[in-house]
Amino acid sequence: MAMRGAVGVGCVVAVLLAVPAAAIGQWAHQHRHYPNTPYGAGQIRQIFGQPCNKRVNANTDLWRADDTGDLHSLHFHRKLGGATSSNLDFDIKGHLDKRHKGRYLKSGIGIYNCRVISGTNSWSTHAWGIAIDVSWNYEHFGHNDHPCHVIRKRTDVPRIFKRHGWKWGRSFPRRDCMHFQYASGY
Repeated sequence: MAMRGAVGVGCVVAVLLAVPAAAIGQWAHQHRHYPNTPYGAGQIRQIFGQPCNKRVNANTDLWRADDTGDLHSLHFHRKLGGATSSNLDFDIKGHLDKRHKGRYLKSGIGIYNCRVISGTNSWSTHAWGIAIDVSWNYEHFGHNDHPCHVIRKRTDVPRIFKRHGWKWGRSFPRRDCMHFQYASGY
């Protein structure tokens, strides 16, 4: 009988070890293997390769939209998560969860999209899997006379991304409140 109890305890311990720390309330950021934040198109290509290559959507993570409860499947560059790095899928998502900032992630969440920047011939940072748009159903794009509706400075969301090497699109010449990218000067 004592043997069955020991086996049962061993199984519970094994299950707890298999569950991510964030799921059991013990999350702590790792800051593991972040690539340098590139400046400009040349450094983006040097660090992340060509746009729309097979590595740009190598990682997948699920993020829940607070307003609808829908899960959005996010595909992003292998250097920003998974086994390679802890940046987006563990550290940023963990900070958002721990600080209860998920309520600012509304419907319309996406990362990888093999496309050019609207109205240009230049590749979008989404084509490298190094940009995320959140709450796009609520935010205006390119309307500098409109405030950001969901993602605002006081929500702490921009600070969380910035501390992990991401730039907020609010400061772009055409304001893009929904947009964060792992690059500057582009």
